[in-house]
Amino acid sequence: MPEAQALTEPRAAPPGGGPPKAGSSTFATGRVVLLSVGHMIHDAFLIFGGTPVLLALVQELLPEVRSTASGLYFSINYVLTGTSAILFGLAADAWGIQTAFLLLAFAPWLTLPLAFLLPERPVAPGR
Repeated sequence: MPEAQALTEPRAAPPGGGPPKAGSSTFATGRVVLLSVGHMIHDAFLIFGGTPVLLALVQELLPEVRSTASGLYFSINYVLTGTSAILFGLAADAWGIQTAFLLLAFAPWLTLPLAFLLPERPVAPGR
């Protein structure tokens, strides 16, 4: 039986009747759950949308050394990303995965005070 056909055909009830148990091969009732394209695009913007904005900000703040500023931005980004994965793993081991995810959900709020340290953008004449 082709794989696509196997995913869409209804499955037999488990022996003894009753609803299928979670984790069993009969849990799916014939419907294939697909992620909506809209959610995937939304998530991509949330995950990857900040990088171009921050990179433009870095290059605007240091116009005379844009290449160096870009290199520093990406280097710091990669180091902090790797470090945060390690810290998340340590938190999950120490306090449990649910607590670690809860802490992770509120982590972006820690960057809010840094937004107030950004310099004011000069207003162009005539605006």
